Order: sequence, then C-alpha cells, then structure tokens
Amino acid sequence: MEEGQTRFKPIRGRTFVGGVGKRNHHALLGAGWFHVDRGDSILYNCSHRGRIVFLRSAINGRKLAAEMKKSKQNGKKPANGVTRRGFLSGMGTAVVSSAVLGKTLTGTAEAQTLRAAKPPALEDISIIVNGKTYQLTVEPRWTLVETLRDHLGLTGTKIGCNAGECGACTVIVEGKAMLGCSQLAVWMNGKKITTVEGLATNGQLDPLQQAFIDHDAPQCGYCTAGQLMSAKSLLMRNPNPTREQVQHALTGNVCRCSNYNRIVESVLAAGKKA
Repeated sequence: MEEGQTRFKPIRGRTFVGGVGKRNHHALLGAGWFHVDRGDSILYNCSHRGRIVFLRSAINGRKLAAEMKKSKQNGKKPANGVTRRGFLSGMGTAVVSSAVLGKTLTGTAEAQTLRAAKPPALEDISIIVNGKTYQLTVEPRWTLVETLRDHLGLTGTKIGCNAGECGACTVIVEGKAMLGCSQLAVWMNGKKITTVEGLATNGQLDPLQQAFIDHDAPQCGYCTAGQLMSAKSLLMRNPNPTREQVQHALTGNVCRCSNYNRIVESVLAAGKKA
C-alpha cells in the first residue's frame, strides 16, 4: 500500500508505529485496521482527512515505540511534542514569575502604566423633571433613564433593550419624545423632562391614561409607559390625529404582547375627548 493511503478510514489525530520487519504488518488504530507493506519501521500520523501521513523513518521501530511508551508512563515531554503535565507545569511557573515581577515593578514607571484609569470627573447638572428642579452630580457616562430610575427614584420609565430599539424608556424632553437609554444625563442640563409619573395631576389620571384603561390597551404593562409618552408627545402637537398619524408616532414602541390595535384605539379616543 502506498504512502498516504489506508484500507479503513482511521480516527483523526492518532499516532502509531507500523511496518516492522520484512513482512506485512497490521496495526489497530481506534476502530479501524490499516495495512503497511513490507519495509522499514515507519512512524505515521492520521491527517485531518483520515489518511495515513508519513512522519519519519526509524531504524528500529520497536525501540521507538518502547521509548514513546516509557515517556508517556513517566509523564516526560516526548521528543517531538508537549505533554499535558509539562504544559501545566510551565503555566504554573509563568504565573509565579508574573506575581514576583509584579511586586518588583511596584512603584516604578512600568507599574504606573498598568494601573486602571481614574474614574471620569463628575459633573453638576440641573434638570426639571415633572415640574420639579433637581440639582444632580452625575458621571458623564450615565444615561438619562438610569439617572431617572436609580438616582431620582422615578421607576415608571422602563429599561427594555437598552439599545434604542424597543421604546420602553421613552420620555418627553422639551415636548419631544426621546429614548432615555440613548440620551446622556449631562446632555439634559437645563432641560424640561416629563416622565409617565408626570402625566397625572393631583391624583387625577390624564385622559390618555384613562383611555388606555377603558380600551384595555395594557397587557403585561412593561411597554405601557413608553407607549403613553410617545402618544402624549403626539397629542401635544396634534390633539386630534388620524389613525395613520398615531401608527406612525408609535412605530418605535414595541409591544411584545402585540396589542397594537387597542393601543391605537386608545390614542384616538383620547384625541376625540381633547
């Protein structure tokens, strides 16, 4: 049989010794037998395509096989490879060396460059939320929705996708519907913001909120705050919108309960009452 051919497709990645002596020799490789014609002892390896690949010729195949077996039993590194034990030992040495080196570099210029960057400077802002003025010290990375929820306690505004795609975090900024997760708090300095908590007046629901209840618009309720704020922004600009205008205004608000028809009916009903 010629080099690179097998009688049975062997298991990939196995190494074996074959062709011992002046006679034909069979060797077992996993679940398949391969056959090597007469010749010197040869070390083969199974390639990724299931063929026998020639590695090198050996003067004494039995001696080579014995050496490989002995190396495996002793856990020593073979001549042409790396054992798992040797690899783990090397990794342990590297970790210890890194720890010692880190202590040595403490206080030096090299160690200074490895330290984490200082937190960003805080900024003072003033925002008007639902008619009330707040003086806040915020980090530049804070979004508007997390500032409202985590630092002002206005949890009616929800965080859905946190990527500007679902509309659950919609609030009204200077009369325009905006996504709270896509606006930084520092950008809101001096601006007027209305959240869902600001729709009701003196305990009386806004007509839009009442219309949502009357037409069974809320289902699970998670998107309701965002739906209300987008619809309120529309009604502030256009008190009596058409169905198409309502649908366009609510395009960015996702209702995973798919109650869109009732939401649109609620907005239309609120517009008629206005």
